[in-house]
Amino acid sequence: MKKVFLTVEEWQRLLAVPLEERRKVLKQLAAYTHWKIVKRGFNLDRGPFSFAAMGGNAVVVICQECIDALFAGEWHWKPGWSLLKQLKRMVDSKIGHIIRDYQKYDEMEMVMTSDEDFLTEAEMSLACQLEREANIREMGYEMACDAVKNYPELLAYLDALYEENDYGGIAKRMNVTKNEVKALEKELLTLLEKI
Repeated sequence: MKKVFLTVEEWQRLLAVPLEERRKVLKQLAAYTHWKIVKRGFNLDRGPFSFAAMGGNAVVVICQECIDALFAGEWHWKPGWSLLKQLKRMVDSKIGHIIRDYQKYDEMEMVMTSDEDFLTEAEMSLACQLEREANIREMGYEMACDAVKNYPELLAYLDALYEENDYGGIAKRMNVTKNEVKALEKELLTLLEKI
């Protein structure tokens, strides 16, 4: 991956993360990574996330590679994002690349039956679709943040929405009720429709 040059502010944020917080983030990132692999229809026993394919436990390998990539300057740490949020975005990208690369390798190295060809095509299609969805989600998030940059409460809602996928999780993260979350959602949608 092409190296980027981290800004002084990015380095300061990296260095300012206390060891205890880093440990907490790593635990959360490992759980998120495992959930993403399973959600995408794969497991750690076979396929692109198997021990043999990854050279170790996929969750550990992916998390470590993402952390190393951030500290090596292969990704910018977006302003206003928590360390966990940045690493989750990197995990999403990494998982998409692993699926795609694994399928390319299989196509070159194996003679497949027609059933296996169909499965490979489906997995490749899924990998491309997931990568597209991640890019669209990211673009939508950035556009929405730009649209509500003068509304701190809506920005907080967007950040919570980026991390969580249900009203309960968003409410807990924002320390508000589910009804308040629904009201913020309605306010955001109304504002975005006007734009």
